[in-house]
Amino acid sequence: MVKWSQQKHSGGVNLSIAHENSHNLQPLTDSEYEHFFMQLLTGVSQGWGRVHVARFFAALSDRASEVQWSSWLRHFGTQLEQSETPDRNLAIRLLQLGAVGEGEVSQMAKLIGTSLLAKEGLTPQEVDLQASVPQTTADASAEAADLAVKAGWELLEADNPQAALDTFDRALESNPNLYRAWVGRGDSLVHLNRLEEAISSYDRALALEPESAMAWSHKGDVLYDLQRIPEALESWDKALALDPNDAQTWTNQGFAFGVKLGRWQEAIASWQKALALDPGDSDTWFQCGLAHGVLNQWEEAIACWDKATELKPDFRDAWINKGTALQKLGRYAEAIEANNRAISLGNL
Repeated sequence: MVKWSQQKHSGGVNLSIAHENSHNLQPLTDSEYEHFFMQLLTGVSQGWGRVHVARFFAALSDRASEVQWSSWLRHFGTQLEQSETPDRNLAIRLLQLGAVGEGEVSQMAKLIGTSLLAKEGLTPQEVDLQASVPQTTADASAEAADLAVKAGWELLEADNPQAALDTFDRALESNPNLYRAWVGRGDSLVHLNRLEEAISSYDRALALEPESAMAWSHKGDVLYDLQRIPEALESWDKALALDPNDAQTWTNQGFAFGVKLGRWQEAIASWQKALALDPGDSDTWFQCGLAHGVLNQWEEAIACWDKATELKPDFRDAWINKGTALQKLGRYAEAIEANNRAISLGNL
C-alpha cells in the first residue's frame, strides 16, 4: 500500500498550525538587543511618544524583561563611553528616549546620553533635542508606521505571532493603507489559528494591492486549511499568474488537486513545476512519486522516490514505497534491497 508522508509546513497549506508557545522563545542575543534598540531610538527621533515606547518593550517582553534590557544597556553604554569618537547624534537620541520614556531603561539612556555629550564638553541644555524630529506630525507618523511594519515582520519571523499582531495593529492605527501590514496581520492571525480573521486581513491587503502575489497565495493557504478547496485553487491561480516562480504555491496547488480532489495528473503537473523551481525538495519528489503510484505509473514513481532518497537517504517512507513499486514490476531482488533499507531505518 502506498503510504503518505507528513506534509511539510513552510508557509504552505498547513500554515494554520500554531508555532510553539512563547515561553519556548530564545532570549535576545546581544546583536538583537542592539538591532531592536536602534530601531527604538530611530522611532523616538521621528516622533514616538511614551505610548509607542511602552508598546515597543511590551512587544518584546517574551524575550527580554526590563531588568535584562537594563543590564544590556548598561554594558552597551560602557562600550559607547569607551569609544574615542563619541557619536553626538546617538547621544541626542538617547536623551530623547530619556525624555519620552519611563522606567529604568529610559533613565539609563538619559545618563548615557549625558555622559557622551560631556566628553565633548557639552550639556543636554546646549543641544537641540528636537533637531532630528521631522517637520510635520504626518512625516513622523509615516516613519513610525514603517518601522512598526518592519518590526512586526521580524517578530513574526521570531515565532512571536501575538507580539507581531499587536505591532501590525499599531502600524495600521497610524496608516490603514499599508497593504504589507495587512498581509503580516493575516499571517499573525493564521499562526494564532484565527483563520476567518486572517482571510479578512488578506482581503484588506488585496483591496489596496490587487496584484500582491503574496496576499493571494497566503489567502489560498488558509482557504485550503478551511477545506474551501475551489476557493483556494482560485486564489492560488491568481498568485501564480502574478508570480509563476513561487515553488511553494505550486506545491500547495498539487496537494489540493491530488489529496483533496483526486485529480492526480494535475497534481503531478503542479509538483513538476514546483520541482523545476526547487529540485532539492525531497518531500515534493516523494509526493509526486505517490501520485504516479496511484496512477499505476510505477517506473515514474520509482524515479521520483530515487530522487527523494538521493536527497534524503534516511527517507524511510520513500524506501518502503519504492520496494512496493519494484514488487509490482516483478523486480523482487531490488524490492528486497529497498525493504531492507527501510527496515534498517526503523521498525515497520
